[in-house]
Amino acid sequence: MPSFFNLAKIKRLLLETAQGDALAEQMLRASGNLPALDHFAEQAAGARKDRTAADALRLVLDAMADYLAAIPAPPIFRQKYWTCCRDWAARLAAALALPVPEDFSETVPQPIAADTGISLIHALHAEEAKTKAALAQELGVSEKTVQTTLRAIDPSLQAGGRPVPPMRIGGYTVRAKIEQEVSMRPDSEGRARHAYRMKNRLHPFVLQLNTMQVGALLRALQTLCTLEDNTSAREIALDLWAQLSEPGRARIDAVYGARYEAFEDFLSELQEELSACRVSTFRTEDEMQENLTMRENLEYAFKGGAVCSFPIRQNGELRMLRRVRLDWSMEDSACWLAIPAEEYPDRTHAVPFRRDELCGFLDYQKPDQP
Repeated sequence: MPSFFNLAKIKRLLLETAQGDALAEQMLRASGNLPALDHFAEQAAGARKDRTAADALRLVLDAMADYLAAIPAPPIFRQKYWTCCRDWAARLAAALALPVPEDFSETVPQPIAADTGISLIHALHAEEAKTKAALAQELGVSEKTVQTTLRAIDPSLQAGGRPVPPMRIGGYTVRAKIEQEVSMRPDSEGRARHAYRMKNRLHPFVLQLNTMQVGALLRALQTLCTLEDNTSAREIALDLWAQLSEPGRARIDAVYGARYEAFEDFLSELQEELSACRVSTFRTEDEMQENLTMRENLEYAFKGGAVCSFPIRQNGELRMLRRVRLDWSMEDSACWLAIPAEEYPDRTHAVPFRRDELCGFLDYQKPDQP
């Protein structure tokens, strides 16, 4: 087989197959501290001056892998470059009259690989429930996989048979309630089908942080706790603290605790709760409600569209607001509006008030309650 592809020809081929793809064209131009893609190809070429078409394609794939690894950005951002490289590799293979490499994902690793469990959780966040068939089509998996994953997240969906192992993210068990409804669209034989959604949304996150970033995140949560006595911020901070290694906790304490006294006290409190095994697990907002602060109660009622009743004191006068729904004031972000439930969202008879005028916790009635 003749050898005919030198580096100059490879660079020309890259330029030709990049045309019309804005991101591919960008990758051939140096950007800040990141060299152009053909620079990585040149590094990969070494001392050899010529190669076969198959060698040329393999060299370019190696260069793409090095380029993606060098992009100074989070994986979610680098993923779009990976998709560009995948499509670009197909054009390169066609230009060289070669088959598309079957091991592309191995040669050029994806920054983010599809996670069926997380993708299914995100799909279940939609307001409208989805059937297994719809979920399978959206995720590009079989209905059997959807069924197994649904049961792994919510064991109550298991109807006999062998129990499904729990779903895990980063080693942690994931459990959440999935609502099951009868779909309005029967199957091809006219039988009722079930549809699924996650009304109380679970949001899985995967973070890869250095010590400075962890310190900044914990300090931000501590500030919110100090300013608002925020229950959610404290529980998130405890969860983060529990996941750190012992050396990681010691380093955060040594670097930031020594400098910020209030933060050091905050870390000590987290460590005490951790030592007492008071680590929080996923809870719905309804389950958290009784421990929320006054500010959080207002936000909870507003977000959930609850009908509520509560007393306020204005100009020395105590009055009871009954069966109202809450909204923000357009004119003053620190002001709330209590709108008669039967008139909502009409603000004609809305009563404006501030949080410090609230005299007690709210009596809730959720929209789906009688």
